[in-house]
Amino acid sequence: MRFWKLKFAILGLATVLMALPASADVFELDFTEDPADMGVEFYGTSEWRDSDGVDDTGYLSITDALNGQRGAIIFPDLTGGQALSAFAIEADLRVGGGTSRPADGFSFNFARDNDPVLDDGEGWASSPTGEGNLPEEGTTTGVAIGFDEWFSGGSDIVGLSIRVDNDLVNQYEFPILNGEVDDEESLQTGPEGVFDDELQDLMGWAHLSIELCQNNLTVAYKGVEAFNEPIEYAPSTGSLVFGGRTGGANAYHHLDNIQIRTGADISPGTNCELLPPIFIAGQGTIGTRTIEGDVTNKVFGDEQPGAAGFRVKLVDSDLTISDHSTAEFVLEDDDGDVSIASYTEVDLAGGGGSFGVNNPYPNGVDNTSMEDFAVEAIADVTIPAGTWTIGFGSDDGGRVLIEGVEFEDSQNNDNFSDDEIRFEGNRGHGWTVGTFTLTEPLTTTLIGSFHERGGGDSFEIAVLDAFAVEDANPNNGWELLANGIFGWEVTHTGTPLVSADIEGGSLGTEIPYEFDVNGDTGESDTISMVNPDESVYTTIFDVDGATLQIAGTGAFTDGERFTIIDVNTITGTPTITSLNPAQTWLWDNGDVVYGSIGPVLPGDYNSDGVVNVVDIDLQANAIASANPDLGIYDENSDGVVDFADRQILVGGHIGTWMGDADLNGEFSSSDLVIVFTAGKYETGAAASWGDGDWNGDGAFGSGDLVTAFTDGGYEAGPKAAVAAVPEPSSIVLALVSLIGLFGITRRRNG
Repeated sequence: MRFWKLKFAILGLATVLMALPASADVFELDFTEDPADMGVEFYGTSEWRDSDGVDDTGYLSITDALNGQRGAIIFPDLTGGQALSAFAIEADLRVGGGTSRPADGFSFNFARDNDPVLDDGEGWASSPTGEGNLPEEGTTTGVAIGFDEWFSGGSDIVGLSIRVDNDLVNQYEFPILNGEVDDEESLQTGPEGVFDDELQDLMGWAHLSIELCQNNLTVAYKGVEAFNEPIEYAPSTGSLVFGGRTGGANAYHHLDNIQIRTGADISPGTNCELLPPIFIAGQGTIGTRTIEGDVTNKVFGDEQPGAAGFRVKLVDSDLTISDHSTAEFVLEDDDGDVSIASYTEVDLAGGGGSFGVNNPYPNGVDNTSMEDFAVEAIADVTIPAGTWTIGFGSDDGGRVLIEGVEFEDSQNNDNFSDDEIRFEGNRGHGWTVGTFTLTEPLTTTLIGSFHERGGGDSFEIAVLDAFAVEDANPNNGWELLANGIFGWEVTHTGTPLVSADIEGGSLGTEIPYEFDVNGDTGESDTISMVNPDESVYTTIFDVDGATLQIAGTGAFTDGERFTIIDVNTITGTPTITSLNPAQTWLWDNGDVVYGSIGPVLPGDYNSDGVVNVVDIDLQANAIASANPDLGIYDENSDGVVDFADRQILVGGHIGTWMGDADLNGEFSSSDLVIVFTAGKYETGAAASWGDGDWNGDGAFGSGDLVTAFTDGGYEAGPKAAVAAVPEPSSIVLALVSLIGLFGITRRRNG
């Protein structure tokens, strides 16, 4: 082991680090000399001080206990170009000494070399409430330890936040403000109101340690272990980065005595032992792990009454909207640029809120760039009898009006009438809620609105099936109001959601996942994704590069399969291993198969051993999807899934005609009776093969009739027995007769 005590006196920091061997590095930074000339960059209020540090030597200051400060300190690459998989970082910190309620905080980070903060000291992570570019939240790459001294609402806390590649993996509360250096419940290391010439006498230095080893991260502050858990962390080069700020309240944020250990000098111990795999439902216990994804690629249909959700209008005004009464005038007069869209729920944000959906606004803007705009959300609602609490979260003001309801108790309410709850002025994201009781169901109109003066913006409408005068919180049973939530009907005249993807992310490649599979019971662990409506959504999940190890128990037969990833579309290929070396397991699109897969039945997309209407409809979903699984549905390997693949499936694999609705091998008048009886012709409603969707566009219309009759099988018997295709003239006559008959039928039924 080599130990380097760096004084920054002779060599530049980057030069010294490049010279260190990758296998055994330990070095200290005690800041007895100014590091600015050695490649360390200072931004904003940050600077090096030559005294008042530990033992009255030099130290680094990010902010002092003054309002409105913001600083960042960026070190050069600490890895000498090496991708670190293990490191330990220690430092002494001096925190607090400012206002009675300290603010805002700072962060201690090992950032990857593509982090935006490395460019100019800006580009930090967002708070749990969505406010962006906050130094106390840490960097968006690598390992970030945030010292958050200010409670911002929602799920935010005063304490430590731990992020890994911008994923907030844990928060640890330090609730005591301005505690002494040995107070294990306080971030601060001394009392409030300390002047800079009193630092040595009144403030102390607390120790921080961060250790990453075998993908286990341990964080301890003041001797308190705030985090000790496995994480997913890909080795990379990186830099030490510190950032912090103050606002209308303040605190000192100082650092000294940074020690870094890498490579072989991470001491083996409990935290450095080989990590266990990730169990789906517990080791030896079979169950299901459910994953919720992000909705993307939304496609809306034509406007129609009864569409689920809200009609939402945005007016981007030239007026200064300083209160909600002004906003209502802007909305009533459409005084500005108007945009309208349909939403299943109201959760709009350029950055903020409590529920985290954060849909873009109707004009497509998904950031905080707009000022002085107003939003109105309208829905026809049927509210079941019972006691209800409804609320809106807004930044700035807003209201919810429900005609026929009399609100009883409320919070943060400036209402002008009993049927509304209202916040008239401006605020950061906050909640106004009200309770009401119905003795019988009520059908009425709900109007929600909010306005934004400037800065952060957000708007949410949520409901709870109980009496509760409190901020809406998804952890307390609150739900974003949408059609079907707690039995409410929420509809509007608008554009229904026809299709969308739900992307569940990926398993990752760092830690293996273990699936229990029992051959005696036929059960297995399963990872599945939530799909609220199979006719609308396509769930997508990435398994590329993941290691899935199978713990097989009981007796298996060759070719026996178990579904372990249950989603609509799986991307990528995992590595399959077996805990029992005598067992062989193979991967087959979400299933694992024991022994050998055997011959594949062409067109059997769901691997149930038959090719039928289920497979045809699966292919139709793939045709409509923006991300179809080409390995499954692209029959002609041309890089797309389209009607040409449908022709191969129906005419080749199944061996029947377009139009054979009941798949009895023939296309005849009985098939037409089936599809017209289903009643979906030219309605735009979702249709399956058995409902008349023969061209694979998801609906039944004249194009499907053209597809069927052009295929030439009408009243021609089984496909294999037919040698000739009818003349085009006979096809036209049949179509004209059929559509004419259908027109008569519709008039008789109309």
